[in-house]
Amino acid sequence: YYITSAGNQARAGNAKEIIWNAIIGLVIAFFVGILFITINPDILKFSPKFNSKIIGANLTTSDLISNSIGEVQPAGTSTTPTGEAITPSGNAMADKAMAEYNYWGKGSKKECDASMRSRITDYWASAGFPYRKCDKVAWSAAFISYVTGLKAAGHWQYINDAYHHKNGWTFNDIHKYTPKVGDLICGTRGDGVFNPNKQYQGHCDIVYSVKGNIVTTVGGNVGDTVRLKHFKLVGGHLKNSNLITVLSHP
Repeated sequence: YYITSAGNQARAGNAKEIIWNAIIGLVIAFFVGILFITINPDILKFSPKFNSKIIGANLTTSDLISNSIGEVQPAGTSTTPTGEAITPSGNAMADKAMAEYNYWGKGSKKECDASMRSRITDYWASAGFPYRKCDKVAWSAAFISYVTGLKAAGHWQYINDAYHHKNGWTFNDIHKYTPKVGDLICGTRGDGVFNPNKQYQGHCDIVYSVKGNIVTTVGGNVGDTVRLKHFKLVGGHLKNSNLITVLSHP
């Protein structure tokens, strides 16, 4: 506008106003950015939204391990997709999770069954909370608390603590780390978005076995019971971008 004003004072004045407005806008954006970084250094970092379909939800039959999706196994499952028997892992936490799977009738019993309410009471007690009414409050994190001793009512708590090196667990890059027995495979659920500094909806399952490129996990409150899932490794790693991390423990 200014270059082509050709002596037109109105056009030149309009051009100057545009230039000054742009400069003022850049200055404001700069100081707002400084303010945000001062309040929270991570606030301007890109945080992708993860799809909870991978974990903590009932998956459809189209969600197959051939697509690297964590497939929820039918109730009563006791073998891997390749037909191998699921045998004791030798890891105390993983074997405790498998004992719970068996206690829940390999996924055939439900959370509102009268016989299972005392078990959920134990889970909540291990997380430091009283029992909540069945079918109202998600208890998957309480299950992980019972199995691992992490003591959390929400998965986001121990995921974020691991991210900040606060609980002895290691926050691993899923694209570089190969899951091992006793690890936790973690993702978000619902509209949850991973943020290491705030609460969000999440879910984790404990790794029970790694056979070839198939990872078998145990998770609580999956389909209102304790169920197995199978994940497929590609090149030794989980490639599905819907996951947040794999947490490992010494």
